[in-house]
Amino acid sequence: MRSTMRPTSRAGKKRGAGRKRLTLVWILLAAASFWWYENFTLTVVKDQVFTEKTARPIRVVQLTDLHGAAFGRGNSRLVFAVERQRPDCILVTGDMFTSGDGEGRQRALELFSQLVEVAQGAVFSVAGEHDREGSYLARLEEIGVRVLDSQMESLSGRDHGGHLWNKQRLLFA
Repeated sequence: MRSTMRPTSRAGKKRGAGRKRLTLVWILLAAASFWWYENFTLTVVKDQVFTEKTARPIRVVQLTDLHGAAFGRGNSRLVFAVERQRPDCILVTGDMFTSGDGEGRQRALELFSQLVEVAQGAVFSVAGEHDREGSYLARLEEIGVRVLDSQMESLSGRDHGGHLWNKQRLLFA
């Protein structure tokens, strides 16, 4: 008959404690890897939305919640990824930097300057909870970004026939 009891020797207890530590280390590494991937990698997701509300198809790039992150020097990887999509307009839905992060704020402004060139001025932004300060929003408008706050913008001038409207969110109507 086999015994299913574990050894109670010191060596057996140390071996069990070592396995627990190793398992904990693997779990922490997996969690850290997941966190790093979710926060510091650039992902392009393509989707199609069909509507009769536009005169022709519109290619839209949406950026959100960068929290001051940089993808390459001067955000070159991000700008290149946006350029490759050949957008008709770029929608930025807030939190491009975190409150109190001066470097992240400057990085966001520099990115917006590049995006305005990519989309030939068709960059629309809605402020998130971190990037609501008036001087930042005024600077975006100086750069050429159309900051939406409870208003509608028409894309009809760009031969699309659609509208962007904001009341807490950026929507396409």
